[in-house]
Amino acid sequence: MRILVFVLSMFLVSGTASAQQTNPLTCWYNDSGQYTGADTGNPAGISRANEIRQYRTGDYAFGLRLDIWQSGNDCPATIEFSPDLEPAGGGLDWTLPATFGSVKLVGGNLSAPNGTAIEQLLTAGGSIAAGAATDAECYGMIARAPDYDVYYDSTRSRTTTTLMITTLSQADTTLVINGPNGEWYCDDDSGGSFNAHVAFAAPVSGLYNIWVGTFDSSTAPATLVVSEARSR
Repeated sequence: MRILVFVLSMFLVSGTASAQQTNPLTCWYNDSGQYTGADTGNPAGISRANEIRQYRTGDYAFGLRLDIWQSGNDCPATIEFSPDLEPAGGGLDWTLPATFGSVKLVGGNLSAPNGTAIEQLLTAGGSIAAGAATDAECYGMIARAPDYDVYYDSTRSRTTTTLMITTLSQADTTLVINGPNGEWYCDDDSGGSFNAHVAFAAPVSGLYNIWVGTFDSSTAPATLVVSEARSR
């Protein structure tokens, strides 16, 4: 994806005085430059205040970072952009060795009551915006190399299982997974308490590259849990 140089088409729509906040505010815009919503934090991975990054299409095509704000009403109602482009820096490389290890897993071996979940301590986060790197509905900041790899073999499974990948952390963590079919699977809060969770019903055999991200630009300790449940 690409970073675009923008010019704001109007001043802040809120008439109240803004206050310095702990976290930046990300203002979202669609492909036409119309405001669609706002999030606290920096899920778009924008490095400077008042910079705008394009990293997907649709209602959340562009993110604008504001460091001084009071509410979502401080976001400009529209944005206009010039055709001047700069190349986006960095990207993911699934061919790199996973930073925190890997496991070869035969389907059904982790299913309760006989199996035990795999738990891997790691450091979540990185310097790459997940949405920009994957061109998918992914959130958070992740590292270039995968954090963990799962080599899954469903051909020897004696039962149909669901493969589950979950994060546990005090921080707001995200999951970015590149499956054996080359598709991206991402999540933010489905695991509850700001933890991420992705489930693969009847998972196919192959390599699952896993990145654990943080919703803001900081890193945080986290536990990656790989488990299974028998399908009924």
